[in-house]
Amino acid sequence: MEHLILGLKFALQPDNLLVMLLGSLVGTLIGALPGLGASVGVALLLPFTYDMPALTGLLLLVALYQACEYGGSISSILICAPGTPAATATLIDGYPLCRKGYPGKALGYSLTASTIGGFFGVAVLILFSAPIAKFALRFGAPEYFSLGIFGLTAVASLSSRDIPKSILSVIFGLLLTTVGIDVFTGFPRFSFGRVELYEGIPLIPILIGLFAVSEVYKIIGEELNRRFESGVKGLNVWLTFKEISSAMKATFLGAVIGTVVGIFPGLGAGPASWLAYTEAKRRSRHPEKFGTGHPEGIAAPEAANN
Repeated sequence: MEHLILGLKFALQPDNLLVMLLGSLVGTLIGALPGLGASVGVALLLPFTYDMPALTGLLLLVALYQACEYGGSISSILICAPGTPAATATLIDGYPLCRKGYPGKALGYSLTASTIGGFFGVAVLILFSAPIAKFALRFGAPEYFSLGIFGLTAVASLSSRDIPKSILSVIFGLLLTTVGIDVFTGFPRFSFGRVELYEGIPLIPILIGLFAVSEVYKIIGEELNRRFESGVKGLNVWLTFKEISSAMKATFLGAVIGTVVGIFPGLGAGPASWLAYTEAKRRSRHPEKFGTGHPEGIAAPEAANN
Protein backbone atom coordinates (compact mmCIF):
# COMPACT_ATOMS: atom_id res chain seq x y z
CA MET A 1 0.00 0.00 0.00
CA GLU A 2 2.85 2.38 0.74
CA HIS A 3 4.04 2.08 -2.88
CA LEU A 4 0.52 2.82 -4.12
CA ILE A 5 0.20 5.87 -1.88
CA LEU A 6 3.65 7.10 -2.94
CA GLY A 7 2.70 6.66 -6.60
CA LEU A 8 -0.53 8.62 -6.12
CA LYS A 9 1.39 11.35 -4.31
CA PHE A 10 3.66 11.83 -7.35
CA ALA A 11 0.89 11.41 -9.93
CA LEU A 12 -1.36 14.03 -8.30
CA GLN A 13 1.26 16.78 -8.36
CA PRO A 14 0.08 19.77 -10.46
CA ASP A 15 2.74 19.42 -13.18
CA ASN A 16 2.07 15.69 -13.55
CA LEU A 17 -1.70 16.26 -13.68
CA LEU A 18 -1.12 18.83 -16.43
CA VAL A 19 1.03 16.37 -18.37
CA MET A 20 -1.66 13.67 -18.07
CA LEU A 21 -4.31 16.11 -19.27
CA LEU A 22 -2.13 17.03 -22.26
CA GLY A 23 -1.50 13.36 -23.03
CA SER A 24 -5.23 12.61 -22.84
CA LEU A 25 -6.13 15.45 -25.20
CA VAL A 26 -3.45 14.55 -27.76
CA GLY A 27 -4.25 10.83 -27.43
CA THR A 28 -7.96 11.37 -28.04
CA LEU A 29 -7.18 13.43 -31.14
CA ILE A 30 -4.69 10.88 -32.52
CA GLY A 31 -7.05 7.99 -31.79
CA ALA A 32 -9.92 9.74 -33.58
CA LEU A 33 -7.85 10.17 -36.76
CA PRO A 34 -8.12 6.97 -38.83
CA GLY A 35 -4.73 5.60 -39.78
CA LEU A 36 -2.73 6.67 -36.74
CA GLY A 37 -3.48 4.86 -33.47
CA ALA A 38 -1.82 4.39 -30.09
CA SER A 39 1.53 3.05 -31.33
CA VAL A 40 2.02 5.97 -33.72
CA GLY A 41 0.92 8.41 -31.01
CA VAL A 42 3.46 7.09 -28.52
CA ALA A 43 6.20 7.21 -31.18
CA LEU A 44 5.31 10.84 -32.02
CA LEU A 45 5.41 12.02 -28.41
CA LEU A 46 8.39 9.96 -27.32
CA PRO A 47 10.99 12.65 -28.27
CA PHE A 48 9.20 15.17 -26.03
CA THR A 49 9.83 12.95 -22.99
CA TYR A 50 13.65 13.04 -23.28
CA ASP A 51 13.98 16.22 -21.21
CA MET A 52 11.28 15.21 -18.71
CA PRO A 53 11.73 13.35 -15.43
CA ALA A 54 11.19 9.60 -15.94
CA LEU A 55 7.88 9.51 -14.03
CA THR A 56 6.45 12.53 -15.86
CA GLY A 57 7.38 11.09 -19.26
CA LEU A 58 5.84 7.74 -18.33
CA LEU A 59 2.60 9.41 -17.21
CA LEU A 60 2.43 11.35 -20.49
CA LEU A 61 2.79 8.21 -22.62
CA VAL A 62 0.39 6.12 -20.53
CA ALA A 63 -2.27 8.87 -20.64
CA LEU A 64 -1.80 9.21 -24.39
CA TYR A 65 -2.04 5.45 -24.96
CA GLN A 66 -5.18 5.10 -22.85
CA ALA A 67 -6.88 8.07 -24.54
CA CYS A 68 -5.98 6.73 -28.00
CA GLU A 69 -7.89 3.53 -27.30
CA TYR A 70 -10.98 5.59 -26.49
CA GLY A 71 -10.45 8.14 -29.28
CA GLY A 72 -10.72 5.46 -31.95
CA SER A 73 -14.41 5.07 -31.12
CA ILE A 74 -15.18 8.73 -31.98
CA SER A 75 -14.57 8.40 -35.72
CA SER A 76 -15.93 4.86 -35.60
CA ILE A 77 -19.26 6.11 -34.25
CA LEU A 78 -19.54 9.39 -36.14
CA ILE A 79 -18.17 8.71 -39.63
CA CYS A 80 -18.08 4.89 -39.85
CA ALA A 81 -14.26 4.82 -40.02
CA PRO A 82 -12.49 3.13 -37.06
CA GLY A 83 -9.71 5.32 -35.69
CA THR A 84 -7.97 2.22 -34.33
CA PRO A 85 -8.38 -1.50 -35.10
CA ALA A 86 -9.76 -2.02 -31.59
CA ALA A 87 -12.69 0.32 -32.36
CA THR A 88 -13.95 -1.76 -35.29
CA ALA A 89 -16.39 -3.76 -33.16
CA THR A 90 -17.78 -0.51 -31.72
CA LEU A 91 -18.78 0.57 -35.21
CA ILE A 92 -21.36 -2.21 -35.61
CA ASP A 93 -23.77 -0.60 -33.12
CA GLY A 94 -22.21 2.83 -32.62
CA TYR A 95 -22.74 4.08 -36.17
CA PRO A 96 -26.37 2.87 -36.45
CA LEU A 97 -27.21 4.66 -33.17
CA CYS A 98 -25.57 7.80 -34.56
CA ARG A 99 -27.65 7.51 -37.75
CA LYS A 100 -30.79 7.28 -35.63
CA GLY A 101 -30.07 10.83 -34.47
CA TYR A 102 -28.28 10.09 -31.19
CA PRO A 103 -24.54 10.58 -31.77
CA GLY A 104 -24.16 12.04 -28.28
CA LYS A 105 -25.72 8.98 -26.65
CA ALA A 106 -23.46 6.68 -28.65
CA LEU A 107 -20.39 8.63 -27.53
CA GLY A 108 -21.74 8.68 -23.97
CA TYR A 109 -22.02 4.89 -23.86
CA SER A 110 -18.53 4.61 -25.34
CA LEU A 111 -16.99 7.01 -22.85
CA THR A 112 -18.74 5.49 -19.81
CA ALA A 113 -17.78 1.93 -20.76
CA SER A 114 -14.20 2.97 -21.60
CA THR A 115 -13.81 4.65 -18.19
CA ILE A 116 -15.17 1.67 -16.26
CA GLY A 117 -13.07 -0.75 -18.31
CA GLY A 118 -9.95 1.34 -17.72
CA PHE A 119 -10.46 1.50 -13.95
CA PHE A 120 -11.21 -2.23 -13.82
CA GLY A 121 -7.96 -3.03 -15.64
CA VAL A 122 -5.97 -0.74 -13.34
CA ALA A 123 -7.50 -2.37 -10.23
CA VAL A 124 -6.58 -5.84 -11.48
CA LEU A 125 -3.06 -4.64 -12.33
CA ILE A 126 -2.56 -3.21 -8.83
CA LEU A 127 -3.98 -6.20 -6.94
CA PHE A 128 -2.91 -9.21 -9.01
CA SER A 129 0.03 -8.20 -11.23
CA ALA A 130 2.51 -10.71 -9.75
CA PRO A 131 0.40 -13.91 -10.05
CA ILE A 132 -0.95 -12.74 -13.44
CA ALA A 133 2.60 -12.34 -14.80
CA LYS A 134 3.50 -15.86 -13.65
CA PHE A 135 0.35 -17.25 -15.27
CA ALA A 136 1.00 -15.45 -18.56
CA LEU A 137 4.54 -16.84 -18.77
CA ARG A 138 3.16 -20.40 -18.64
CA PHE A 139 1.29 -19.88 -21.91
CA GLY A 140 2.83 -21.78 -24.79
CA ALA A 141 2.15 -22.57 -28.44
CA PRO A 142 -0.81 -24.96 -27.84
CA GLU A 143 -2.59 -22.38 -25.67
CA TYR A 144 -2.06 -19.57 -28.19
CA PHE A 145 -3.28 -21.81 -31.00
CA SER A 146 -6.44 -22.68 -29.04
CA LEU A 147 -7.02 -19.01 -28.25
CA GLY A 148 -6.58 -18.10 -31.93
CA ILE A 149 -9.10 -20.74 -33.03
CA PHE A 150 -11.50 -19.49 -30.37
CA GLY A 151 -11.16 -15.92 -31.61
CA LEU A 152 -11.73 -16.88 -35.26
CA THR A 153 -14.76 -18.96 -34.26
CA ALA A 154 -16.15 -16.03 -32.29
CA VAL A 155 -15.80 -13.68 -35.28
CA ALA A 156 -17.37 -16.25 -37.62
CA SER A 157 -20.36 -16.62 -35.29
CA LEU A 158 -21.10 -12.86 -35.33
CA SER A 159 -23.43 -13.30 -38.30
CA SER A 160 -26.04 -15.76 -37.09
CA ARG A 161 -28.06 -15.33 -40.30
CA ASP A 162 -25.39 -16.44 -42.75
CA ILE A 163 -22.73 -18.57 -41.10
CA PRO A 164 -21.11 -19.82 -44.37
CA LYS A 165 -20.39 -16.24 -45.48
CA SER A 166 -18.91 -15.46 -42.05
CA ILE A 167 -16.63 -18.50 -42.26
CA LEU A 168 -15.55 -17.51 -45.79
CA SER A 169 -14.75 -13.98 -44.60
CA VAL A 170 -12.58 -15.39 -41.79
CA ILE A 171 -10.74 -17.65 -44.27
CA PHE A 172 -10.24 -14.68 -46.62
CA GLY A 173 -8.83 -12.67 -43.69
CA LEU A 174 -6.38 -15.49 -42.93
CA LEU A 175 -5.30 -15.52 -46.58
CA LEU A 176 -4.61 -11.78 -46.44
CA THR A 177 -2.28 -12.31 -43.46
CA THR A 178 -0.06 -14.60 -45.55
CA VAL A 179 1.10 -11.57 -47.58
CA GLY A 180 4.60 -10.44 -46.56
CA ILE A 181 7.88 -11.93 -45.37
CA ASP A 182 7.54 -15.45 -43.98
CA VAL A 183 8.77 -15.38 -40.38
CA PHE A 184 10.38 -18.85 -40.64
CA THR A 185 11.99 -18.82 -44.08
CA GLY A 186 12.43 -15.08 -44.68
CA PHE A 187 10.94 -15.53 -48.17
CA PRO A 188 8.44 -12.90 -49.45
CA ARG A 189 4.96 -14.35 -50.11
CA PHE A 190 2.38 -12.82 -52.49
CA SER A 191 4.18 -9.47 -52.47
CA PHE A 192 4.46 -9.32 -56.32
CA GLY A 193 7.88 -7.71 -55.96
CA ARG A 194 6.49 -4.72 -54.04
CA VAL A 195 8.66 -3.73 -51.08
CA GLU A 196 5.62 -2.00 -49.53
CA LEU A 197 3.99 -5.42 -49.01
CA TYR A 198 6.96 -7.04 -47.27
CA GLU A 199 5.49 -6.21 -43.85
CA GLY A 200 2.05 -7.45 -44.88
CA ILE A 201 -1.12 -5.57 -45.74
CA PRO A 202 -1.65 -2.69 -43.26
CA LEU A 203 -4.81 -3.15 -41.19
CA ILE A 204 -5.98 0.47 -41.01
CA PRO A 205 -6.31 0.98 -44.82
CA ILE A 206 -8.31 -2.28 -44.97
CA LEU A 207 -10.67 -1.08 -42.26
CA ILE A 208 -11.11 2.33 -43.88
CA GLY A 209 -11.78 0.66 -47.23
CA LEU A 210 -14.26 -1.81 -45.75
CA PHE A 211 -16.26 0.68 -43.73
CA ALA A 212 -15.60 4.31 -44.67
CA VAL A 213 -15.25 3.96 -48.46
CA SER A 214 -18.20 1.56 -48.68
CA GLU A 215 -20.30 4.06 -46.72
CA VAL A 216 -19.33 6.83 -49.15
CA TYR A 217 -20.45 4.69 -52.11
CA LYS A 218 -23.68 3.86 -50.30
CA ILE A 219 -24.41 7.56 -49.75
CA ILE A 220 -23.64 8.35 -53.40
CA GLY A 221 -25.85 5.53 -54.63
CA GLU A 222 -28.79 5.73 -52.25
CA GLU A 223 -28.76 8.79 -50.01
CA LEU A 224 -27.07 11.57 -51.95
CA ASN A 225 -29.99 14.01 -51.60
CA ARG A 226 -30.97 12.93 -48.09
CA ARG A 227 -30.01 15.05 -45.10
CA PHE A 228 -29.26 13.71 -41.66
CA GLU A 229 -29.80 16.25 -38.93
CA SER A 230 -29.39 15.94 -35.20
CA GLY A 231 -30.92 18.41 -32.80
CA VAL A 232 -29.36 19.63 -29.58
CA LYS A 233 -30.82 16.63 -27.75
CA GLY A 234 -29.04 14.26 -30.10
CA LEU A 235 -25.68 15.86 -29.28
CA ASN A 236 -26.09 15.46 -25.53
CA VAL A 237 -23.54 12.93 -24.24
CA TRP A 238 -24.95 12.68 -20.71
CA LEU A 239 -26.67 9.40 -19.91
CA THR A 240 -29.43 8.87 -17.38
CA PHE A 241 -29.03 6.34 -14.58
CA LYS A 242 -31.47 4.03 -16.38
CA GLU A 243 -29.45 4.19 -19.59
CA ILE A 244 -26.19 3.46 -17.76
CA SER A 245 -27.81 0.56 -15.89
CA SER A 246 -29.08 -0.99 -19.13
CA ALA A 247 -25.51 -1.34 -20.42
CA MET A 248 -23.80 -2.16 -17.12
CA LYS A 249 -23.91 -5.95 -17.57
CA ALA A 250 -22.24 -5.72 -20.98
CA THR A 251 -19.73 -3.18 -19.63
CA PHE A 252 -18.50 -5.42 -16.83
CA LEU A 253 -18.50 -8.44 -19.13
CA GLY A 254 -16.33 -6.50 -21.58
CA ALA A 255 -14.04 -5.30 -18.78
CA VAL A 256 -13.44 -8.87 -17.57
CA ILE A 257 -12.86 -10.25 -21.08
CA GLY A 258 -10.58 -7.34 -21.98
CA THR A 259 -8.51 -7.83 -18.84
CA VAL A 260 -8.17 -11.59 -19.35
CA VAL A 261 -7.23 -11.23 -23.04
CA GLY A 262 -4.85 -8.38 -22.21
CA ILE A 263 -2.91 -10.62 -19.84
CA PHE A 264 -1.65 -12.79 -22.71
CA PRO A 265 1.25 -11.23 -24.65
CA GLY A 266 0.66 -10.56 -28.33
CA LEU A 267 -3.13 -10.32 -28.35
CA GLY A 268 -4.17 -6.81 -27.31
CA ALA A 269 -7.26 -4.66 -27.63
CA GLY A 270 -8.46 -5.77 -31.09
CA PRO A 271 -9.21 -9.43 -30.28
CA ALA A 272 -10.52 -8.38 -26.86
CA SER A 273 -13.15 -6.06 -28.33
CA TRP A 274 -14.41 -8.69 -30.80
CA LEU A 275 -14.59 -11.41 -28.16
CA ALA A 276 -16.44 -9.06 -25.81
CA TYR A 277 -18.93 -8.08 -28.52
CA THR A 278 -19.60 -11.73 -29.40
CA GLU A 279 -20.06 -12.76 -25.78
CA ALA A 280 -22.28 -9.76 -24.99
CA LYS A 281 -24.48 -10.65 -27.95
CA ARG A 282 -24.68 -14.29 -26.84
CA ARG A 283 -25.63 -13.39 -23.26
CA SER A 284 -27.99 -10.54 -24.10
CA ARG A 285 -31.75 -10.81 -23.62
CA HIS A 286 -32.19 -9.12 -26.97
CA PRO A 287 -29.46 -10.43 -29.31
CA GLU A 288 -31.60 -9.50 -32.33
CA LYS A 289 -31.05 -5.80 -31.51
CA PHE A 290 -27.28 -6.03 -31.97
CA GLY A 291 -26.22 -4.27 -35.14
CA THR A 292 -29.13 -1.83 -35.00
CA GLY A 293 -27.67 0.66 -32.50
CA HIS A 294 -27.94 -1.36 -29.29
CA PRO A 295 -26.13 0.23 -26.30
CA GLU A 296 -24.74 -3.13 -25.15
CA GLY A 297 -23.02 -3.51 -28.53
CA ILE A 298 -21.13 -0.26 -27.84
CA ALA A 299 -20.41 -0.81 -24.15
CA ALA A 300 -18.93 -4.33 -24.32
CA PRO A 301 -16.14 -3.75 -26.90
CA GLU A 302 -15.31 -0.29 -25.50
CA ALA A 303 -14.88 -1.65 -21.96
CA ALA A 304 -12.77 -4.50 -23.34
CA ASN A 305 -10.38 -2.47 -25.47
CA ASN A 306 -9.63 -0.11 -22.59
